[in-house]
This record gives sequence, C-alpha cells and structure tokens, in this order.
Amino acid sequence: MGVFVDMRGMAAVLKIRYGQSIGTSFLVAIDKRSFLFTAKHIVQDFRPGDKVALFQENTWRTLEVIKHKFCEKGNDVAVLLISASQESGLNETDMSANLVMGQDIAYCGFPLRLQMPDHDDSFGMPMPIMKSGIFSGVNELENRAEFLFDTHNNKGFSGGPIFVVDHKDKKTKIAAIVSGYKYDDPIPVLTRDENSEFVETAEYWVRPNSGFMVGCSVAIAVDIARQMV
Repeated sequence: MGVFVDMRGMAAVLKIRYGQSIGTSFLVAIDKRSFLFTAKHIVQDFRPGDKVALFQENTWRTLEVIKHKFCEKGNDVAVLLISASQESGLNETDMSANLVMGQDIAYCGFPLRLQMPDHDDSFGMPMPIMKSGIFSGVNELENRAEFLFDTHNNKGFSGGPIFVVDHKDKKTKIAAIVSGYKYDDPIPVLTRDENSEFVETAEYWVRPNSGFMVGCSVAIAVDIARQMV
C-alpha cells in the first residue's frame, strides 16, 4: 500500500538555502512556536545572527532565525526556531516513531533543483517533488543509529520529510528526515590505452549511489525543539 501525502503535508515542505547550500526543510509547530527541521549538513556553519532563505514567489526571501540547535550525537539533524508567522505547517501529532521493516515510505523535497509550481494552498511556495521506497532497516553506529531506505535518493532531498502510514492510527505521518545516501564501493574510471583497450585509471574513481537512502529519526528533531521552547 502506498503512502498518500495530502496538500497540508506537501505545503509544509520548503526549499531552503544557507550560503551556497540548497536543500529541503519542513515547517513544524511545537508549543505554538514555529520550527524548521532540516539536515545539519545544509546549515552546518550557521552562527547566531545568520539568516536562511526560503524560496517563495519565484525568489529567495531571507528569514530571521531566533535560535538554532544541532543534534550533538552526530545525527544529521538541525532545528531552527523562526520568528516569522507561518500560515501553514505541521505539528507534533503529525510525527511518528513507528517504523516497520518493509513498509512503504514517501519523501518530498527539491532534488537537482527541481520543483513544481506553487499551489493555492502553498502561499507562494513551490511544491516539492515526491519519491517512494521502503524501510530497509537500521544501521547501528558507534554513537547513533541511521535508518536505511530502499530508494534512489538524489541531491537536494536532504532535510526533507519521510512519510509513513502509522500502523497505530493508520494516518500519514513523518517518521524521519532525509540525510543523504549510502555510497557503493568506489569504481575506477576506465580509459583507453594505445591499443584502444579499456584499462583502469589509478587517479580517478567514482562513488556510485548504492540505492540506500539514509535518514534520521524525526523524534530527534522534536526533542531538540522541545528543549528550545
């Protein structure tokens, strides 16, 4: 069974820029405060007083950030408390910690700088691109765990929400945040020798996309946001 994401969920997904980094974020209200959840590597150099920009009405609009906090355990999670009053967004009841092996997922974002036109309910924000996959398992690392999903992720989805159907109440909710993708083993670049035969080069290698997307539990971002209010 696929995962249906309604317009409210889609409209909460925002295209974000910090410096030269462009990715995805999504708007969540916790205790009546507005937060942007995203991937840490997009805003990793963020300092107090800095601003981010959101793409709205075909231009980048700067947004004041009151406070920011990164996950301290190595997870690729950043939470930004914003000052602007947002007319759309999700809340804590739209988050879920229930992931089941093999269940369908859907994730939204702005890969390869692609986007769809804005919608009447998106307040001038472009609509995100959506892809699907399944939850494959958990990779336990030294001080954290990362979720693995069977799907071909693309650059630009980072920071976007990963939706699932919660098995407890059958509602579509966000379970994780896109971090990136696992690289496969490096492959040497081939070139032709003087006999026009293909040979491996020692200088150049490529790192293919393995087909595993990496995500972090959205519960990490929710906990951080609670500490900030």
